[in-house]
Amino acid sequence: FSILTFTFGVRMFDNAPRDFNLKKLLIRNPVLIATAVGYIFFVSGLRLPTVLEEGVSLIGGITTPISMILLGIYLARQSIKNLDLRLLFPVALKLVLIPLVTWLALRWVVSNQLMFAVIVTLMAMPPAALAAIFAEQYGADSFSTAKFVVLGTILCVITVPVISLLL
Repeated sequence: FSILTFTFGVRMFDNAPRDFNLKKLLIRNPVLIATAVGYIFFVSGLRLPTVLEEGVSLIGGITTPISMILLGIYLARQSIKNLDLRLLFPVALKLVLIPLVTWLALRWVVSNQLMFAVIVTLMAMPPAALAAIFAEQYGADSFSTAKFVVLGTILCVITVPVISLLL
């Protein structure tokens, strides 16, 4: 997820030249280095010293609340008078169509029911707040993106249980 998000996802927002330069990519997205280091620790079974591990765990624990705070800031900067009905279609695609297509595509392919349920459920999750953060960082429409994320998060209270019933 991190590798795709911080390579392809960033390029979707950024109007950078399409040539691939690994050095520039790593300088602009240090998350990729952290992902590689984390993968090495995961595969090798290495552990950080307890003090460092607890510090990293604390920082990791605050990322979701901070992203929600940033999302709220993006929305608070604007006046929300009416719900943008144009966002219902992309939100429906994200919350309903993508999980249903995944369900149809994988129901005969993935034999492990738990694995199948996890994959489909992950496809039914709301849009990531990171989209709004990227939109702000790269000069895209962060307000519409924030509304998309918020609307998706609100509506997933309905759609995720319905998708779960399918499973």
